[in-house]
Amino acid sequence: MKISLVVPNVAKHIHGETFEPLGVLYIASGLCTEHEVQIVDSFNRKLNLEETVKEVLSFEPDVVGISITMSPTALFGKKVAQEVKQALHIPVIVGGTHATFAAEELALNPSIDIVVLHEGEVTFQEIVNCLQGDIALSTIRGIAFQHDGNTLKTQIREPLKDLDSIPFPARHLLPDHRIYSRNHILSSRGCVFKCIYCASSAMNQYRWRSRSPENVLEEMEIMASEYSSTFYFADDNFPVNQERTLTLCREIVETNLSVTWACLSRIEFMDDKDLLQAMARAGCREIFIGAESGSDPVLKKLKRTYTAEDIKRVVKLCNDTGISTTVSFIVGNPFETLEDVRRTFEVAAELDTPNVAFHIFTPYIGT
Repeated sequence: MKISLVVPNVAKHIHGETFEPLGVLYIASGLCTEHEVQIVDSFNRKLNLEETVKEVLSFEPDVVGISITMSPTALFGKKVAQEVKQALHIPVIVGGTHATFAAEELALNPSIDIVVLHEGEVTFQEIVNCLQGDIALSTIRGIAFQHDGNTLKTQIREPLKDLDSIPFPARHLLPDHRIYSRNHILSSRGCVFKCIYCASSAMNQYRWRSRSPENVLEEMEIMASEYSSTFYFADDNFPVNQERTLTLCREIVETNLSVTWACLSRIEFMDDKDLLQAMARAGCREIFIGAESGSDPVLKKLKRTYTAEDIKRVVKLCNDTGISTTVSFIVGNPFETLEDVRRTFEVAAELDTPNVAFHIFTPYIGT
């Protein structure tokens, strides 16, 4: 079969950072050995609706999958589904974080046939098998579809346990890998926390799973050889398991893999000089830290175990180790006062870093 996988665009890009669409790349990796797969990354290539649809139609696919991960891309994704359905009358499948939590609405959309819930590698493959007549749709776990005017959800699919068994993302299917700012790699899935403003834990069914350091290192070696030696770990909290992090860092050093990388973390995990030094030796040059607020009362309501003073100390500790930081804050929380916002700005100004990001609180589906 010919399968087109689409990453929808948004109305307006707010920054120039580009990132590999790991979701569809993982889906494609399990399909491309038996099927002809196209990836249309409208988000990072900044394609408009007309350009996106034209590229999909020129491929003449038998089925189209649309990754609606971020809520701001949902409208674009639904428009792509509508255009494709009207032109080709083929099955249209959607998946991703937003799609998972908006399944009831999307399954009733006449342009959408099936919604994939949560992880999609196994589920999408089974849907393709169903379209080939091998299995019945109702036997597939982790999907939603319209039945007699209502949304029917099948039994939930358990999260994948052995992440090492998943083929590496099919980066070779990207038309031009040079457009991406750096290599993106996912060494774990899920998050051990349940932040009220984040859907990641629910998307991963409140489970954290990791790849082995050896498996991660193998992918890094391939990527450094074929693409570039600059990496970004897209894990929700890269150093959450200190033993695993130290093992990976040690193996990077022992194999003389010359790479530089960045990662995401919370304040709690970075308050460790030995860990930071090990990460720096392994090539870590930047950490994106979710501090969230400079107000201690707000941090307490967000169930944070650190204070504003801890934020300042950890940022200085990172800098002293040779690792730069980008610290992000959320303003506009429902329980936040103007004094809380003022305090957040003050703390941000006091930080030993020029890189500070502010995000306006926005309630998204799934949070």
